[in-house]
Amino acid sequence: SLVASLLQQGTLTEIYQKLKHSSMHDCGMVTLNASLSISLEYVKQNSLETIKFFKLMSLFPSGITKDAMEKIWGPKWSEHAINLQEASILSSKDGGDVLEENFSLVPFMVDHAINYLKDCDISVYHKKSCEFYAKKLEDLYTFDCNSGKEDCDSLVIPEEANILAILSHYWRTVLPEDGISISE
Repeated sequence: SLVASLLQQGTLTEIYQKLKHSSMHDCGMVTLNASLSISLEYVKQNSLETIKFFKLMSLFPSGITKDAMEKIWGPKWSEHAINLQEASILSSKDGGDVLEENFSLVPFMVDHAINYLKDCDISVYHKKSCEFYAKKLEDLYTFDCNSGKEDCDSLVIPEEANILAILSHYWRTVLPEDGISISE
């Protein structure tokens, strides 16, 4: 599917030239990272909003549901998800319910998104993500866990990596802007 997404960006000869000039070779094979970087550059040329969406997705390493994304990004999130899926950068897993479909970046693209887009401002979406998870944690706090530890764990464990990523983004970007260091 990666080759198919690259072919949407130009002829085979053009893609070969881009890969040849922008990647490291290992036994004549072009790295996956170079292929995905070319796909990402293509997305960047066509939609800066999709690039912001890509950066936002780095805050959800364990994935995020359609329902949650609607609350954080708004109704146009799906067009950006489709753009990233066509570029083989975003994957989805069916959760059994249409609202439970889980979207996530291809695993190593999470770090790439964090580093690739240092200047990309997603503060509005980061704030909405914080508010979304604050509400989720508040709901969990009031949830009756008397039915069993497994019930509570099943609500928290899938979201743990996302909460840590959101906090980490805050520590890396918001606190330094306010003149506060983590060591304080």
